[in-house]
Amino acid sequence: MKRKETGFFARLRTHMPDRFQKTIFWITVLLFISNVVSAILADEQQDVSRFIFSAFSCFGMLVVIALPALATRFFRVKIPRVIQLIYVVFAFCGIVLGDVINFFDRFKYWDAILHFISGVLLASLGFILINTLNKADSVSLRISPVYVAVSVVCFAVTGGVLWEIVEYCFDDLFGTNMQTYLDSTTGSLVDENAVYLVGHEALKDTMWDLMLDAAGAIIVAVYGFIELKHEKKGMTTAAFEFENDPEKEPAESEKAPSEAGEIASVEEEDRSEV
Repeated sequence: MKRKETGFFARLRTHMPDRFQKTIFWITVLLFISNVVSAILADEQQDVSRFIFSAFSCFGMLVVIALPALATRFFRVKIPRVIQLIYVVFAFCGIVLGDVINFFDRFKYWDAILHFISGVLLASLGFILINTLNKADSVSLRISPVYVAVSVVCFAVTGGVLWEIVEYCFDDLFGTNMQTYLDSTTGSLVDENAVYLVGHEALKDTMWDLMLDAAGAIIVAVYGFIELKHEKKGMTTAAFEFENDPEKEPAESEKAPSEAGEIASVEEEDRSEV
């Protein structure tokens, strides 16, 4: 008889929507193991640094895959499977394909495409969060479509700004090239032959990233504004759902006596009135 799995790993497997996402998970695990082994066996310090960076990136991807299960476990949030899949695929394109397989250096516009898509995804998430909070409120609020659209753009651009701060901190602490301040490579790793950009050119990548974030967010905000204005169902009506906490819900055996007690008390009051 097959033993039923329980605990976090069982929940993680349950919340991986399909085989495609599971394939991403195992590819990342294999890349993580191979980079750890390569870092141990490598002789050159530059190769060791590259393998350690790739292994760290793979570990970050595994954390990203686990986040939906953690959200369900601790916040009782039901994340739609389509959203999970888009979220994991986008992270895989940025972390694994971008950093580990070095698509940032192989394809010139890979980073620009991802930043534009991130603006679209963050703005869409903004609409979902606003609608979720509005549905959770005891009093339904009538918010102006213009205000919602502007708030969504601000949310997405703020997310882009925070990511640029993270990139700057990584570049400063670990000597990476995440903000693409080198003329010799667009990859995340710096080699001994690095050629640095100066002046206005050194700022170009960061500013273009923020503008692409904003462009993607504005497109989604305009679309969402039209939906709200004409009261159409779609992205602007999507919301997260919450699971009921089984620990806080009374068991059926506890409900029955309490209900019986309430009925008995009502009957007793009726007799006293008679």
